[in-house]
Amino acid sequence: MLSTALLVLHAQRVQADEPPAPARTFRVEYDAPAECAGAAHFVREVGARSTRIGFSTEGELVRLTITHPAGVSGFTGRMIIGGAANSTRELAAEECRDLLSGLALALVLAVDPESLTRLPEPRKELKEPSPSVESAPERPAPAESVPWFVGVLGTIGTTPVPAPVIGVGGFVERGGWFAVRVAATTEFGAARTTPDYAVRFQTFGAAVSGCPMASPVLWFAVGGCATASFGVVRAATTLATVPQEQHVTVRPRFDMALGPALSAFVGSVRISMVVELTFPVVRDDFVISQGATDEVVHRADPVGARATLGLSVPLSELGFGH
Repeated sequence: MLSTALLVLHAQRVQADEPPAPARTFRVEYDAPAECAGAAHFVREVGARSTRIGFSTEGELVRLTITHPAGVSGFTGRMIIGGAANSTRELAAEECRDLLSGLALALVLAVDPESLTRLPEPRKELKEPSPSVESAPERPAPAESVPWFVGVLGTIGTTPVPAPVIGVGGFVERGGWFAVRVAATTEFGAARTTPDYAVRFQTFGAAVSGCPMASPVLWFAVGGCATASFGVVRAATTLATVPQEQHVTVRPRFDMALGPALSAFVGSVRISMVVELTFPVVRDDFVISQGATDEVVHRADPVGARATLGLSVPLSELGFGH
């Protein structure tokens, strides 16, 4: 009788030491950017919260999709649990590992919510996930790269030649929103005509802008810009006395500009607007010689104004990088 009681007691102790069988078993389908941790991190986060959720090749499908929209900080994730109604969960987080931890918690809340309130059950040390996890081995997340953008721009302003000045050009810029821009432009000024001569102005130049931006919402940002513009102003002059000849004069130009900036995303296209006051640093006057007298046909204004509209897309959208 005593031996029988001891045998029953031993059997109960063995059963108590064994971890409970999983309430539900899943297999993971995982799609994420290279900078994210592997699906093994998600499996470990689930196991740390519940002993009643398992993973195997025969389990129900859990589909994880992680995205990192171009030019937007943070990650978004979608999890589809099997095929049941209300089985989709969507979260967002600044760091990908935090997002995977949040999705793991969402799975536990959906499948085994009691595990968050009951006392921890004795269980063996967690092992590496089984080969049922359909993802690449976990790798350390590299530092987030700063995106490059390429675009076109149009300008309208009051300088460096008689207003209105209309310009077109292209640019490249780097930054999550609008940080540093290098642009090349051609500007066309209004011609000046008198009974004695006619002058047509054209400007060729480049500019470097630094524009720190702050984003109050995910798709919109505000900030300010400081711009250094440099290039040449070309004046083509025709005298009434010699209409068949054209005299071309080229003068250097260098301007500084300051002003507010706005930036917004429409899909993957970024729209930026900058309104600046311009201050000439180097600008020569243009002089027409008429016999014994000289006439200044263009004098640099001490302050001008310029508005610039830009449209750009990430280089990765054009197949030049990721």
